[in-house]
Amino acid sequence: MSLISLAPFQYDQKRDNGASVGEFTAEDGWRTLVFEDIEALAKDWADLRLQQPAANFYQSVEWCSAWVDSCAQAGTRERLRIVTVWQGRRLVLLWPLSVRRLGPFRILHSLGEPATQYSDVLVAECTNAPQWFERAWTCVLNMRGVDALHLKHVRADSTLERLVHDRSLWFRLRKTSSPFVLKVPDDEVVDGSGRRKRSGRSLNALKRHLKALKAHGDVVFEAVPTCEHVSAVLEALAMKADRFKTTGNASAAYLHPANEMAISAMAKANHFLMRRLLVAGETAAIEVGVLDRGRYYSMIQSYDQRYAAYSPGRLLLWHLLNETDEVKFFDFLPPNQPHKTEWTEWSTDVLDYVIPLTLRGRIFAFYLRHVRRRLVDTFNDLPSPLRRMLSRLKTILY
Repeated sequence: MSLISLAPFQYDQKRDNGASVGEFTAEDGWRTLVFEDIEALAKDWADLRLQQPAANFYQSVEWCSAWVDSCAQAGTRERLRIVTVWQGRRLVLLWPLSVRRLGPFRILHSLGEPATQYSDVLVAECTNAPQWFERAWTCVLNMRGVDALHLKHVRADSTLERLVHDRSLWFRLRKTSSPFVLKVPDDEVVDGSGRRKRSGRSLNALKRHLKALKAHGDVVFEAVPTCEHVSAVLEALAMKADRFKTTGNASAAYLHPANEMAISAMAKANHFLMRRLLVAGETAAIEVGVLDRGRYYSMIQSYDQRYAAYSPGRLLLWHLLNETDEVKFFDFLPPNQPHKTEWTEWSTDVLDYVIPLTLRGRIFAFYLRHVRRRLVDTFNDLPSPLRRMLSRLKTILY
């Protein structure tokens, strides 16, 4: 069934003007609509997210709006394709997507890519959820101007993974995992939390680092005041940039021209939880994350290179895990790396998929499955100075 240009509902003119780019209606009365405007959906979107049983910050209207607005300011405007399903006037499913061009290919991906860390869909809790998702999936299959759907970081326990039944077109690209900690008060306890019991050697090393830092001046762990969130996040990003210059490792999210503006906008709106380690009144490390219904997403970990020998980032994380009561579930985010798994024995599988929708989409899928990984591996094997010179090339490889 192809999409046709129709006005979705009799909303007031301000909400409805140009909001929908397509619609089809099933005999059961469920309507599938594709929107290219967030404002028209903001209230219904926020209400639907509150109904979700699990936290899902990266599918929130706050995050997606900040990203879209920042892309517009940076001159990299997002082409939104927000797939929705409605039961009467009630929004029951929302899948935030957008279209990007890579040469001749038109790729549908999660809204916020490459900064969005998890791909998922919001669905009202109901026995009809699988049928609603099938409506949305049919809409994607018939969407004009799209060659493939590329989804990064689909959690094994996500709503999206649960609702996909027909995987004949779904090609798995990569499997990694996302480490997490179910936070417990005592840092020596393992039990059901998955918290890794610190060895005596590891604890002694952290204590030695802390003692060594104190030789440089007073050491203070603090919550960053909300009035300083914007300046603190800019400082954290500057430290991260210095680290990239040293290692030559490129990050598509950090190199995206909209990233700093989007993060700053979130900081200005007080969406972050921030902790800071000060040495003699100067910042040695900053941890920036989002707390969503007890789930903490660890988004930025930065430290001053001058203090690298004392592991200030690890010390700050040690403090955060032990002292921050409001964090119940600490999500390190993918991929699985040693500096994350040293803190926990638990993780959730996370998968990347490509779904070709046209012949050109099959060519793109072949590139992702058989060519891109080799190019990225080759790039990562280059000497650090050369990686620094070619850092933006890695992001062009998609």
